Amino acid sequence: MLDRFIKIEKKYNVDDIEYKGDKIWAYLRIIYANAIMKDIISNYTNSRKKTFLIKLFNMIKQSFYGFKNWFGSYDYFVISNTSCRIKIDDKYIDKSFEKIMEILSYDKVLCLDKGVPFHLPIEQISTKYIVSIDMIYLLTGLFYKLLIFLKINNRISKLELLNKKENLSIDYRNNIIKFNIMKNIMKILLRIYRPKVIFINCYYSYQSIIKAASELNIKTVEVQHGIIGSSHYAYNFYNKVDSSFFPDILLTFGDYDKDIILNNRFNPFKKVIPIGRYSLELIKDTDIPSELLNLIQEYKYSISISTQYTVEDELAIFIKNIALENSDTVFLFSLRHFEKEYYDKFDMPKNIYLFKGEYSCYDILKACQIHMTSYSTCALEAEVFLKPTIVVNINKFTSYYIKDMLYSDNIYNISTETEFDKLKNIKFINSVNFFYKDNYIENIKKFIDSNSLKI
Repeated sequence: MLDRFIKIEKKYNVDDIEYKGDKIWAYLRIIYANAIMKDIISNYTNSRKKTFLIKLFNMIKQSFYGFKNWFGSYDYFVISNTSCRIKIDDKYIDKSFEKIMEILSYDKVLCLDKGVPFHLPIEQISTKYIVSIDMIYLLTGLFYKLLIFLKINNRISKLELLNKKENLSIDYRNNIIKFNIMKNIMKILLRIYRPKVIFINCYYSYQSIIKAASELNIKTVEVQHGIIGSSHYAYNFYNKVDSSFFPDILLTFGDYDKDIILNNRFNPFKKVIPIGRYSLELIKDTDIPSELLNLIQEYKYSISISTQYTVEDELAIFIKNIALENSDTVFLFSLRHFEKEYYDKFDMPKNIYLFKGEYSCYDILKACQIHMTSYSTCALEAEVFLKPTIVVNINKFTSYYIKDMLYSDNIYNISTETEFDKLKNIKFINSVNFFYKDNYIENIKKFIDSNSLKI
């Protein structure tokens, strides 16, 4: 699994691999790690496969989302996606950036949104000025097709050796071309708008934007979106990387992730600041939908399920088997990556319910007595809502990805279906939450003021 990637990063002299003066391993490492994980995520990638024409049509259609908003003046860019939005009252807010945009002033912020899979209707979102980042990807693809004859002729010997010895077939040359095309497009865009700060929800999805900003001395800030810990390959480094490909500042959920990152000798982040998570503090006080409450009242026990595409099938089968043996228990799936139709093949029993968009994962989590997952961030978020979590150690992913969190009094690790019966009656144990810092609003205001970000 990812142990193989760690060995590669330690074994080869990847830190000094260059293209046109850039230390390119800083972004190629993500491509290599994903390639190693290819077999693990095959179900998800296969479910998303579309013909070239369909993908092109969808991208062109999406690109014009909020198009008129390109014609404005903004002091800040926010890079986010629809999966980061949750519905509060009658509007979809951004879990990572809502309070930041409000403090800085919605009028001064342009949100570059990635539709996952599609954008939400503009009238249903809280953001005032929003456009589709697919416009950038579309331009990148067009220039790539036009400039395909400019392929890198000189092979990079260290990457050739790496590919050969590790039996990998990664086309690093085309990845380098695409990266640089997008970086140069973004440099033009950033020279036009000159934003003071760019906020990003996942650095490794947008490194070409970060590199463009770095070359223009524009500050970049990442807001943590999921579990980091001591195992996430994107945040744990085993060789030197060029910090210009990384955000200047990383805002973490709490001190735990901050300490892990700062204790890494190859850490590329200049500042790591814990601030908490606004959405959790906001959602904690919202009412649970009555429909969910009525549903779970029919059963003695209620379990919310958070899925991950890497173990989607395995977790579904695991839950199906325990549901068949526990007719007094209702299981509520909060689907993220796959549609409900994907689950038709499992022939789920009547005490399993699937939700995709009807309610937020937090509504479902709050309604139920216990939370279950393999290694979702919800394992930590459940503690904020005073819910215990059972983590299912499928393919040893739990012990790999969230091994740091397993010492929590409210996270129970199981590997077999028979172990579930012993945990049906677990209750939340009040304890110190090491993973989330309290008082998000106060923390984010202090961060913005101390770094002079507000214009």
